[in-house]
Amino acid sequence: MAADAAGRCGSHEGRRVSQGNDEEHTLCPAEEIPVNGVRVFPLGRHGIGVFNIEGRFYALSNRCPHAGAPVCHGTITGTTRYRGGYDMDWVREGEILQCPWHAWQFEIATGRSLTRPAWAVKTYPVWVENGYLVVRLTSSGRPATEESV
Repeated sequence: MAADAAGRCGSHEGRRVSQGNDEEHTLCPAEEIPVNGVRVFPLGRHGIGVFNIEGRFYALSNRCPHAGAPVCHGTITGTTRYRGGYDMDWVREGEILQCPWHAWQFEIATGRSLTRPAWAVKTYPVWVENGYLVVRLTSSGRPATEESV
């Protein structure tokens, strides 16, 4: 069953309340998010972007911590690594999300900012259950930290 423009999947869209204030949402069939693609779902205050990076799924808040931009509408890209002098290497292709407003870069897997490492996009647990993507939203989300990576 195809999802509509808002990311809903007809009768398969749903919400289950779990422990405490956590909510689990069934999103859509996992196969509907193409490899190296993203779909933004209207969940939470700003929406949640679910990324399929080489078959692994990651869920990030659709809000850039820098200026509040809809970060999940940015570009999936790589980044540069300094080698010394004037030399740079292009690395991590497909692992980095670049914000559409000010080009801040974030690791998709962790939410960590490459631009300002102390900042992060909130991340949420996401998994495949019976072929469908399920995301767990907490009352505050969880910024990526050393403990959660």
